Amino acid sequence: MAEYTYSENDVDREGTPRDRTVTLNTLLGRLSYGVTDDCELYVRGGTGGGSAWIPITLGAGAKWTFYQEAEFPLGAVFQLHWFPGTTFATELDLYEVQIAAGTTYRFDRFSVYGGPFLHFLRGEEDSSLFRTHIDLEEESVLGVYVGARADVTSRVGLDIELQVTGDAYGVALGVPFRF
Repeated sequence: MAEYTYSENDVDREGTPRDRTVTLNTLLGRLSYGVTDDCELYVRGGTGGGSAWIPITLGAGAKWTFYQEAEFPLGAVFQLHWFPGTTFATELDLYEVQIAAGTTYRFDRFSVYGGPFLHFLRGEEDSSLFRTHIDLEEESVLGVYVGARADVTSRVGLDIELQVTGDAYGVALGVPFRF
């Protein structure tokens, strides 16, 4: 799968009176393996930018589907992502964890899905110019996501997803290829 993601996250800068908005733009490739019909493991990697140049970003995750034959199958996702980045005088090192549950409704070659999720964004910011080290932590963690998938052909799809918490939002576009 090829995917593009964009997010803005308000983070608490520990020890400073000023908060910061961290923007992430990433272009990712994802390789998935269906362990069973109900379980998929995947790795993600790519590059990006935003608040900092991100030369490489790596991640992994797992997705489970429960009650596959139900009208509204239930699912769960766990994913971890690492974003090391640099700017002119600052290094960012961010870790993102997402835990989600939700349901899907399918009709013909189209499906919509959504549910609640937990989003944890933690990291650190080191400035060589000001010789400072600041811990970063997202201000809110509970959110909701909604998405849709259209099967363009039997092997190619088109995905779009929106995620929102009290202090962050993200949008993702993906093109899954099935082998």
